[in-house]
Amino acid sequence: MAILPPSSIATLFQPLNSGSNAGALSLFGNRGNTFQGVSLGGSLLNQAANARIEQQVARLLDPDDFKLQQGPDIQRTPFDEPEDERGIRAQAREVLRKDSLIDYNNRIVADAANEPDAQATFVLYNALRDLEVLAEAASEKTATDDFRARLDERFQAGLEEVRRFINDNRSEQLFLQSGERGFSTKSETSVGRVSSFVDGAIIQTGAKGSPVPGIEGDEVFELDITGSDGFNTRVTVDLATISGDVTVDALKEALNAAITAVPERDDLGNVVFDDDGNPEPRFISRFEVFENDDGDFGLEFRGSTFEDVRFVPPAGTEPGLVVAGSQGPLVGEGAQTGLLAEFGDLFGDLTAGEVTDFQSVDPFATETARAEANERAKEFDPLGLTDDDFVLPSIRDAQNAVVGAETTIRDMAVDSDGFVYVVGSAQGNLGQNLNVAEQDDLFLSKLDSSGKVIFSRSLGVSKDADGVALAIDSRDNVVVTGRTTDEATEGDVFSGTDTLVAKFDGEGGELFRRQFDSPADDEGLTVSVGANDEIFIGGLVRPNQIGSFTPTSDARLLRLDGDTGEITDEAVFGTTGDDRVLDTVRANDGSLLVLSEEDGRAVLSKRDAADLSTEVARLDLGVLGEGGAAGRLTVDPGDGSVYVTGTTANAGFTGGGATQANAPSGGQDGFVLRVADNGASLASDYLSFVGSSGTDSLNDVVVSGGKVFVTGTGKGSVEGAERSGSQDAFVARLDAATGAVEEVEQVGKTLTNFTGDALAFVPTGRSVIEKLGFAQGKIVQDQPRDIVSRTAVRDGDSFFIRAGNGPAKRITIESGDTLRDLARQINVAVFRGARAEQQPGSNALRIEALEGQSVQLLAGPEGRDALARLGLDPETLYGKDLSLGLGDDDDDGGSDLGGTFAFKLNQPLNLRDGASAKFSLKQVETAVATSQRAFRSLIPNPLKDLLEQRQNMSGTPSPAQQARIANLQSGLERLQTSQQQLAFGNPLSLLV
Repeated sequence: MAILPPSSIATLFQPLNSGSNAGALSLFGNRGNTFQGVSLGGSLLNQAANARIEQQVARLLDPDDFKLQQGPDIQRTPFDEPEDERGIRAQAREVLRKDSLIDYNNRIVADAANEPDAQATFVLYNALRDLEVLAEAASEKTATDDFRARLDERFQAGLEEVRRFINDNRSEQLFLQSGERGFSTKSETSVGRVSSFVDGAIIQTGAKGSPVPGIEGDEVFELDITGSDGFNTRVTVDLATISGDVTVDALKEALNAAITAVPERDDLGNVVFDDDGNPEPRFISRFEVFENDDGDFGLEFRGSTFEDVRFVPPAGTEPGLVVAGSQGPLVGEGAQTGLLAEFGDLFGDLTAGEVTDFQSVDPFATETARAEANERAKEFDPLGLTDDDFVLPSIRDAQNAVVGAETTIRDMAVDSDGFVYVVGSAQGNLGQNLNVAEQDDLFLSKLDSSGKVIFSRSLGVSKDADGVALAIDSRDNVVVTGRTTDEATEGDVFSGTDTLVAKFDGEGGELFRRQFDSPADDEGLTVSVGANDEIFIGGLVRPNQIGSFTPTSDARLLRLDGDTGEITDEAVFGTTGDDRVLDTVRANDGSLLVLSEEDGRAVLSKRDAADLSTEVARLDLGVLGEGGAAGRLTVDPGDGSVYVTGTTANAGFTGGGATQANAPSGGQDGFVLRVADNGASLASDYLSFVGSSGTDSLNDVVVSGGKVFVTGTGKGSVEGAERSGSQDAFVARLDAATGAVEEVEQVGKTLTNFTGDALAFVPTGRSVIEKLGFAQGKIVQDQPRDIVSRTAVRDGDSFFIRAGNGPAKRITIESGDTLRDLARQINVAVFRGARAEQQPGSNALRIEALEGQSVQLLAGPEGRDALARLGLDPETLYGKDLSLGLGDDDDDGGSDLGGTFAFKLNQPLNLRDGASAKFSLKQVETAVATSQRAFRSLIPNPLKDLLEQRQNMSGTPSPAQQARIANLQSGLERLQTSQQQLAFGNPLSLLV
């Protein structure tokens, strides 16, 4: 029998006790007719007294007057089982051996088969206890990383079993939710809002009326504006026209004055005037000042989707150089992330500029860190009385922490507008692209000259995909290549690794993707475009392993149609050793230059672009040696000279008989080889080594203005340059004619490993435009709003939705569908069961179960699940009346049996490290308690039933009842006296 709740007796007997003058300790009231309940103390004595009082009160009442609810016929519960006295590791090993944590064969569970609601709580309790064991074992200080990894693997599988069990539950009295308690859910992804307002970067952190730092006031630049009618003009913005300080307001006025100076004209070319006789401006785009939450200021562009506005840098702005690479901690934990390093004064002292971090986000680690910080904040200020400004800075920072995931940039290129594209692989989320892959997913990101990400796109694979190389065609479309072990396209039959090629337009829309499926393993390692935008892919192909024998790889070249991606030519070549193509580039005569490794030797060849099997010329560069690797090549558009980079530890490497222009520094060095393209032959010119006494490499090369620029990685002072960290990225400039090393600039950080993997020229370096908070080129106001273009969802991905006990209906997303289209499809599928909409403001998808209804979200087919890529969990939603009106996962519920119980298992739970394991343990312990509360909600409380029916009680108690009441009153007084004498705490009382 449940413990008597506060005020139960007083409320129950209120009709019977009307007009009584009971004393202060009266069971049924005090002097007057005011009744107020007080809860009993927590001692065992109090609990025993409660139970005794309930029994006695029940006997006072005539059972014929009341209809009491019946609970489950359960003889034993798993909660009654004795504690396992074995050590936690022994218990964990037993859980690791289990095939499934959802066990209906357990003796107590099986005995409850006739009570399915109670049985469901028992199954959940046992499974959650197993998860609790795993989490406790992982939280021990002595647990090793390998042991935690095993525990986490089983924990994740078991957690998924539990979530699925909860979501599939069809209980009559229990409404179970795997996540937070609620009647609606919202997608993690959104399509972004359609807006012509674009905020620039913050440029003033001081007073609004103070001069903007970094701007002299004499800068001159242009705005290129195209109107809705196609009229194009350039207006000059001269900051020297500003009188007084160059503030954010003054900059706004200068920009707007230049725009409005262009008058509107009628069809005859005459200026149009307004009613006041002033010329009407032709363009409606303007700039305003905005203020952020921290009181800082910037400029905001307020344009129109019908006007195109571009920032044109000042005349004479020098080109810049951008290096893409990675950075990671030298020691300790931390993910490797990408970096973009800018270099200026290219033909002078060669100086390093801004270094921009580029990382994907680990959503689980981020949420875990923030949740742990919130727990620390509660300990610091349990009542929440302290203002945020007084919370410990370390806690406040952790509450807003973003934890990076492994992110690798492997190649980059710059389009005609100066936008930078990078390709690589990431284990975390990038913008609206949620990574659902088991390992990495290929990504493509576009950045402006200020380093701001314009968009990121991923392939949305479920297994693994790596981006290796990219190229830009004549229309500023981007082609990427790499490898995947997943079914990235329809029709993938053979398992293994396949070459992957995808093409995107300048707004991130996918034009096509191709996966070249075959019985062999193959990879795309390089891509270039031809004169007619045809695509050339270089890489390798390796037959499948047979037994213990591992076959060697062959080099492979593909030519693809630039519009469809279909193969139009193929050539496979090589030696008896391992061979691969590492780079291709178009020669000045239209041929295809190919850099390959063939059985450990670097080879430069020239092939007919119209017939890849025809080799026009060949130059054997020599043995690279252990640790050596061919890098990339480029062509001087002026004289057609070819420049090859790579790495070698072979002291005898000559690059095919080249003249040594700069000697090696010892150990492993990078090299630059110049080769003369004589049409039908290739001839080595000079070989220049670049390195230090440590281990160094060269990975990419570009040529411009009679200079050769290379990037690489150095563990020492490269050619005597100043070292910055334990391992630096660097740029070196060589004289193109002689091969002499002129300048080297290293960039790095203490206790951090940097790499320089790719580099590209930008037409103009940083200028006053970046100081205004914007980037050179077009102001990007809008992007495609369809789901496939903006997220990792692929054309044809799907999920299922079920209303009540009806059939599950498939929801399929097709190319071009928006969130509004998706919402309409859901509303038709579950008519009158749920409501779906594109939520205003966040522009995410919101799904709400209607009152009296339940809606279940089910994952789609393996590998093509749209639910995960939208950021929605498989779960069951209950209407507001069911979710909020029945039961309570914080107590035993109301007088009705059952209720709604949320297990809050949608959090980032893992056992990867001690801190995460402790956090997960706490959450699982809460879920275990919730399963017990769910069971208790099925057990009726007779007094609560009586309370519901107290209106039926009238008149005065019978003499027998009055006698029993007096006995109860006397017993209560004796208990209270005993409690006070024993100093058990607060006096025992039911009423005051």
